[in-house]
Amino acid sequence: MSESRLCDGVSADTIVLSFVVGYGPIPGGKPSSDRNKKGPTPDMSWQKMHEEIQRSLKSILLFTKHEVAVVVFTNALGLQMIQTDFVGLLHPSVKARVLFKPIMIESMCLQNYLAHMGFTWSARWALVKIFAYDMLPSCFDWVVQMDTDTILSGDIKELWDERLNFNPIQLMGGVTENQYNPRNMRKLSSKGIFVPDTNGFNTGVLLLSSQRMKEINFARDTVLSANAKLYPQWKHPDKVDPSKFYNVDQDVFNTVMLAFPSLRYQLSVKWNIQGCASFNTTMKTWLLDNRPGIFHFNCIRREIDTWSFVSDLRRVLDATPPGSIGLSSTTLL
Repeated sequence: MSESRLCDGVSADTIVLSFVVGYGPIPGGKPSSDRNKKGPTPDMSWQKMHEEIQRSLKSILLFTKHEVAVVVFTNALGLQMIQTDFVGLLHPSVKARVLFKPIMIESMCLQNYLAHMGFTWSARWALVKIFAYDMLPSCFDWVVQMDTDTILSGDIKELWDERLNFNPIQLMGGVTENQYNPRNMRKLSSKGIFVPDTNGFNTGVLLLSSQRMKEINFARDTVLSANAKLYPQWKHPDKVDPSKFYNVDQDVFNTVMLAFPSLRYQLSVKWNIQGCASFNTTMKTWLLDNRPGIFHFNCIRREIDTWSFVSDLRRVLDATPPGSIGLSSTTLL
C-alpha cells in the first residue's frame, strides 16, 4: 500500500496501533529449537495467532471510542484472513472510526537486514518489530506497538497521551520485563543465555516515536552504536556481536536502552500486566482498582489467568462477534 493510501483518513487525533501478524513461517526461515535450548522460540502456529489478533482487536474496539488506525504487518494469507474473519464483519459505525492499514512484509526484507547487521538468527516474524517503525508513513509520528497476545481493558487513549510526557530525546516507552528476576536470571545464566539489561523492557507493548527513530536510523546506526559502546572488545563496527543477542527483538531494544538510557521512558505497569509476573495482594488490588490497561499473556503458567476479572474479560471478548461491536447490546465489564 502506498504512503498516500496509508495516510488516507488519518488526522492529528488518530491513535496509531501496530501488530506483526505472521501467518505461516517466513519463507527461508528455519524452525528454531524451544526455549530450553540455545536459540529463540519458534513462531507460533498462525491459527493461534489468528485467534489472538481477533481477541486483541475486539478489546481495542470495545474499550476505545476514539478514531484509531491499526497497522498490520503481515503477508498475503494474513491480510485475507483478517479481512474475511474480522474487518469485513464490522458494523458500519465501527468502520467509520477504525482504519485498517496493512503493510506487506517480504521475506527478503528481513533476511537482508539480519545478514547486513551480523545477526545469526533465522528469519522470524517477531524480528520485524525491530525496524517496523521505518516502514510507517510519515503521517504516523507515534505508534503503540503491541504483540498479538495482548488484551486491552482500558481506554488506549490514556496510553497514547503518555507521548505528551516524553522529553525531546525519549523515544521508547515500556514496562520492565518481569522475567528478569534473580531466580530466572540464575536459570538463564546456567543455560548460557545472555541478557543485556535486567531492568530492560518487555517489548510486548511499546509506545514509540517512529519519527525520532527514523531520525537516528535506530535499527542500523543506533543498534551498532549501542553494541560498540557496551562491548568495546568487539572489533567489527559494521556488525553486532551475535553472542550478545538472545531473545530476538527484545534484546535489540534493551541493548539500545542500556547504552543510551536517555532514550527510555518508563510506563506504568498497568500498560503491560505480564503473564510471567507474580503479584502480591497490594499490587493486584492497585491494578484492579485503577482499571488495568493491557494484559499480556506471555509465559505458559500465568497468575493472571486465575483472576476473575481476566476470566470475565476473555469470556466477554470470545462471546462478542465482530459484527456486534458498537451495538448497544454489547456488554462491557
